[in-house]
Amino acid sequence: MNTTIFDEVISEPTLYGLYDQITNTGMWSIGRVSKKRNYHAFPGHIIKEHTGEVRNPLLCGFFGGIVEQLRQRYYETYGGFLPTELYRIHLGAKNPTSYTEMHTDTEKKGVSIVGFLTPEWKPEWGGKLQIENNFVDYIPSRFVIFDTNKMHDGEGPSTECPYWRISVNIILVNKDER
Repeated sequence: MNTTIFDEVISEPTLYGLYDQITNTGMWSIGRVSKKRNYHAFPGHIIKEHTGEVRNPLLCGFFGGIVEQLRQRYYETYGGFLPTELYRIHLGAKNPTSYTEMHTDTEKKGVSIVGFLTPEWKPEWGGKLQIENNFVDYIPSRFVIFDTNKMHDGEGPSTECPYWRISVNIILVNKDER
């Protein structure tokens, strides 16, 4: 699959409300890393784990609805289907000191969906998503779909900005990959 981008997936008022909800709760784990090494951690939150455990039913339902919207848009645009099983949903937040490495999300065959959830963002703040040798600008309410085996990394803000760079990472796999 080629990298696919859908803009304006979440309305602006909903995006502001979502950002406020997820940044004003105690659900964050501040010690997450992209690989099992000692790099500067970034806050994260597991909504649905690959084991099937749902830690936040409200957000799991919300992002499940977003997945269905993306399935419909993908079908209408490309005439194809996205994988059927919702494998995992995680949130990540980065600031200028956050560091992660290029990584893949799982060895299972499927797609990764990365959605940009910060409601305001200026290009000079950086925060691009790198997928192999390609870069995708961080634009609020943009969702990017790519194969799970593609190396990728989300950059933290390149300068001070008044917001956390928050994204959601959703993984869909084919039923036989569970």
